[in-house]
Amino acid sequence: MKRGVLYKCLVGILCLAMLIPGTVFGEFNEYEPFGDIGYKDEQLSSIAKGAVVLRADNNLYYYDNVGASFSTNAEIYPYLDTDGLCAPVESILKSFGYTTKVSGENLRAIKDGRQVEFSTNEKAFKAHMCHGLLYAAVSEIAAALGMEYYDNGTVGVIGKNADIPKITDESAEKLSAGLAYKWDNVHLGALGYITTLVTHPKDSELLYAVTDVGGLYKLDRANNKFVQLLTSAPYQISGVKAVRGAAIDPNDEGVIYITAGRWSINNKGGIFKSTDKGSVWRKLNFPNDVNVGQGNAVSSRMAASNIFVDPVNGNIVYANTVGSGLWRSEDAGETWAKVSGIPDSFNGLDGTFVYIDGHEKAGDRARYVFAGFSGGGLVMSSDGGKTFKTVPGAPTRPFDMVYSDGGYYVTGNGYEKDGELVGFFRFENGEWQDRTPISNGQRHIAGFIAIDPKDKNHILLGGAPFQASRIFSTNDAGKTWSEYGSFGDVSELTFDPIEEDGLWLPFGAGIKYIDNYKSETKA
Repeated sequence: MKRGVLYKCLVGILCLAMLIPGTVFGEFNEYEPFGDIGYKDEQLSSIAKGAVVLRADNNLYYYDNVGASFSTNAEIYPYLDTDGLCAPVESILKSFGYTTKVSGENLRAIKDGRQVEFSTNEKAFKAHMCHGLLYAAVSEIAAALGMEYYDNGTVGVIGKNADIPKITDESAEKLSAGLAYKWDNVHLGALGYITTLVTHPKDSELLYAVTDVGGLYKLDRANNKFVQLLTSAPYQISGVKAVRGAAIDPNDEGVIYITAGRWSINNKGGIFKSTDKGSVWRKLNFPNDVNVGQGNAVSSRMAASNIFVDPVNGNIVYANTVGSGLWRSEDAGETWAKVSGIPDSFNGLDGTFVYIDGHEKAGDRARYVFAGFSGGGLVMSSDGGKTFKTVPGAPTRPFDMVYSDGGYYVTGNGYEKDGELVGFFRFENGEWQDRTPISNGQRHIAGFIAIDPKDKNHILLGGAPFQASRIFSTNDAGKTWSEYGSFGDVSELTFDPIEEDGLWLPFGAGIKYIDNYKSETKA
């Protein structure tokens, strides 16, 4: 890599483009069918007649071999869920000639005296809300209409033809051939701050970039670019771009969790998991009314991750929330429960981060677990999460935490003028040591911590987010400091796991990479 490469991939505006070769559009929602491609077979022609054919991640669908769109909003499309392929209910019912009426989370439809109802409650055919629309599984829609269906997770077909359940994967591809071309995002980048970077101890190639409104990216080292991971996933995650936190499983390089939502104060987000380094995502069963992924709607989004995997036991995952305390899963994210025993004084506070280091064990898990709360400080467990207590003397608004050489480094990022404890500290054997850099008589309001993997005493210390961050450097674990430089509103510091002396500096307008930070001229 070249020195000072500035990755512009995380700046810009998302646009939409459609690429359908050989097709001329009259109206947006209608076009000539791809019959010559897919329907030469008589049986397929019979199936297509009077049937809806849809495809995962595609805004377009066929009814009776004529194209239509689910919505002018290109993010409205079928997606694969645990119930199978799910699609917008109203569009499909209207295609079959039903008159529909939607009221909140209920939809009633009638045709020739036959009435069906979909709802999020248990009194009707099962549905759920996505993008403000009622979605239901293909199988559920077919059952409501008394029709046959086919669903292979990519292609769905609903109709009256008895041959539909006998469709093969090959036939399904032919039926949906034209739908293989779809609306998608032009690769111009994302929006917002790059709040943090995540690496993996077992796979040095892995480097994830978290953004507060622009999704999640992974570094493609071979092509020297970052690749968006949330554009081709099902709606439940592709509609979600405000990523609050990210956590890898140190013992499984395929696993990554994110807490994410939309960039609205009213959207509480959810927890999502991938087991293949971000190619396929699944929304986990975390309570919808608990605010865990508000993205850029909360100031703590710039702090360390609010989700963390136990490095000793990958089945144990913690998530810190906004106002609803600390939560834990003991089955790799399948089920969650609120952690009991957190002191009452922390109720209602914004959870900033979770940190587990794993240097000591308590049975089958890490012994020490920490959680930060903005305005409240730190809580810790020293028995593997059975009990928690307040850590006296901790920074008021803990921002980042790292274990090294028998102790913990913690930063406090707040308002000293309001009496809040800010700076850089070491916590060891229950005692706090203040190692905050002092410049021009002022304490450094510290941000992220980066410990040199080759030298535990060499530490880089970032500053407060949203400001022209001054970066300090120490070679004696914080006893003395020198100013390394200022590189704009830097939000994170990460030593490159492959390139010796490589340093990543994400900020509000991209990511700067320095290939030899020791000799780089200070900005």
